[in-house]
Amino acid sequence: MAKKASDAQKKALNYAYLLLRFRKRGVRELRLRLEIKGFGAKDIDETVSFLEEKGFIEREKHSEAQEAAELAQAKFAKLKNISPEKLRSRVYAYLVRRGFSPEVITETIEKM
Repeated sequence: MAKKASDAQKKALNYAYLLLRFRKRGVRELRLRLEIKGFGAKDIDETVSFLEEKGFIEREKHSEAQEAAELAQAKFAKLKNISPEKLRSRVYAYLVRRGFSPEVITETIEKM
């Protein structure tokens, strides 16, 4: 972050800290959540770069497919006693909300 960060950059960083406080998030999901919250591209880039530099997030630690598989497995374990079609649908929707691409989600669900 620049030495004199704007109010928007400070708010974006504070919101990112809030999100990361609850659980680990990938770069893609963090960017998506900041966009949804209404932050500009420059503020998002600055925030993500700062968090990577400080070690809060790592772009290469898990590939997107690995991260999606981990989340899907956890969701599958929580959802019991429902039909396989409904289970797949719920996991798909869950992963979409987390910012994963349809291709990665489909591939992940097919492997489960």
